[in-house]
Amino acid sequence: MVAENTVRKILITGGMRSGKSAFALELARGWPANKLFLATAQSSDPEMESRIEKHKKERSPDFQTIEEPIDLGNVIKREGGLKKLIIIDCLTLWINNLLFTLEKNKKAREEKKQLFLENVQETESSLIVITNEVGWGVIPDNALGRLYVEELGLINRQMALCCSEMYLMVAGLPQRLKPVDQSIQKMRLRKVYE
Repeated sequence: MVAENTVRKILITGGMRSGKSAFALELARGWPANKLFLATAQSSDPEMESRIEKHKKERSPDFQTIEEPIDLGNVIKREGGLKKLIIIDCLTLWINNLLFTLEKNKKAREEKKQLFLENVQETESSLIVITNEVGWGVIPDNALGRLYVEELGLINRQMALCCSEMYLMVAGLPQRLKPVDQSIQKMRLRKVYE
């Protein structure tokens, strides 16, 4: 059980269907009631609708669910502190939604991302944030695809800096990336700067 006044910020990344959401829900069991599930998915076809329904059924009844495809920063600002825990599932679809809604308006996308990052840092709620690692594959053959990979990669790096804990899911197994054993981290930094 997580102590009442403990605030944790956790980032979970990995490939599609690697167990990220299931792991996030497993971690959430340790928090007292008063939890929020902030879903970014939009129902665009029957298969996606089925996935969304499956995810809803996996959640325990002590979660309030808010479906918000674009304005995550303001939801965190409004709900932060009121909820003990907020799960955000997922940044992958959120960046997709921003690109399709605000494709031609880079300034508006950047403002949404900046507001999100500021509220992630300032909230008094614990956060579990889910994202995908999409940069391990082939470079997309079109400009929009490359922009998507670039923007998701950047928000993932920014979130890794904001979060005190980070996990990489591989075939359903969580691999802890952060906090890093400090002796290993110092060794890595020495090699980078030598």
